[in-house]
Amino acid sequence: MKYLLVGFFIGFILCLLPLWQLKVGIEIYPQWHGRIDAIENIQRSNSPKFINNKIPPIKTNKEFFVLSGTGELITRHNNNGRLISVSGDGEYFVQYEKVGNRIEFLNTHCERFWKIASREYPYVSYNGKFILLMNGDHSRIRIVDYNGKEMGVRRITGRVCTIIAFSKYTDFACIGFLDGSYYLINSEGFIINEEVVPGNSIVKGMAVNSYGNLLVIHYGNNKGDFIRLVNIIKNEIYTISLQHVHLTKTGINISDEGGVTVIDYNRILLLGADGIILNTINIPNKRDGMSNIDCSNGICVTGYTGEDGVAQLLIFRSDGILLFSQVYAGESFVEACVDDSIIFLRGSQGLFCYSYSCQYTQ
Repeated sequence: MKYLLVGFFIGFILCLLPLWQLKVGIEIYPQWHGRIDAIENIQRSNSPKFINNKIPPIKTNKEFFVLSGTGELITRHNNNGRLISVSGDGEYFVQYEKVGNRIEFLNTHCERFWKIASREYPYVSYNGKFILLMNGDHSRIRIVDYNGKEMGVRRITGRVCTIIAFSKYTDFACIGFLDGSYYLINSEGFIINEEVVPGNSIVKGMAVNSYGNLLVIHYGNNKGDFIRLVNIIKNEIYTISLQHVHLTKTGINISDEGGVTVIDYNRILLLGADGIILNTINIPNKRDGMSNIDCSNGICVTGYTGEDGVAQLLIFRSDGILLFSQVYAGESFVEACVDDSIIFLRGSQGLFCYSYSCQYTQ
C-alpha cells in the first residue's frame, strides 16, 4: 500500500509537468476610445465585466474625470479656475491656486475634509492617506494626514526636490533631490529608507513596489547614469550603469517580486532582483521627455515619445518577449497603464482602452 501511494503521487506530479512548460501569448481587444475634450461622446464598451475596473484619473486644465473600464463617466469635477492634485484611486483630490494662500482636501463627492492656509504645492498618495506639501523653492516637504495635521516625521528637507513618486495601490512615497539624497516613507509618514547616491549625483527618477520593501532609483549627471536597486528587508543594494545619459527622468518600474524595467534611450532593460540584466528589448529611439512603464501579472506596457515626435506604445512580457507595438500619429505622448486585463492609454488628445487575454500553448 505504501508503494502504491508513492507511485500515485509520482504519477500525479508527472501529469503536471506539461503545465510547467506552457508558453504565454496574448490577444488584445479594443474596448473604447475617445477624445479628452469630448468625454461625453465616448462609445462605451459592450463588455459588462469591465464595469468595476477604474481608469486612472484624467486631468485637464479645466477639470478632471474618473471613468470605468467600459468608458462610463463616474466622476466629473470642474476646477473652477483652481489647480488640482488627485489621488491615484480617484477618490480624493486637493484643490489650490497657482498664486494663492489656501489648500482644500475633498473627496469626489465634494465633501471637504479640511482647508488650511498654505502656499505649498500638494501631492496626494494613491489612496489619499497622506498629502505631501512642497514649498516654493522645493527644499522642504511637509507630510499631513487627511485631517490636515502633520504626521510621521512631519517634514523632509533637501536641495531642490526632483521627483515625488507613489506606490501603486498602496500609500508609500519616494522623494528624491538634486543633492543626491532620497527618502522612502510609509503611510504613517515615517522614513523607512534614506540614503545619498554616490557622488551626490542628481536623483532623476524613483519607483517603489506596492509592499514598500523594494526601491529603485535612477540617478546620474552629465557624464553617466545609473540604476540603484534597494532591497530594504535584506539591506542589500545593487547598481548598474546605463548606456546613455538621460537629461530628464525616464520610464522606470519595479514589481513586487523585484523585477526592474527601465527605458534606456533605444532599449528596455529587464533586471532581476539582484540587479543582473536578464533581457533587453531594442526599441525605436526615445526622445527626452515624458515616458512611463507599468507592469501587472507578468505583462508590461510602456508609452514614450520617439525622436520623430510620435507617441509609441509597447506591450511585452516580463521575460522580455515583445508582444505588441503601436504608433499613435496624432499624439505627442501616451501614458500607459495595465491592470486586471485592462490596458489604458492617455494621450495628449485621446484616450484608448484595450482588454487583453493570455493564451497558453505548450
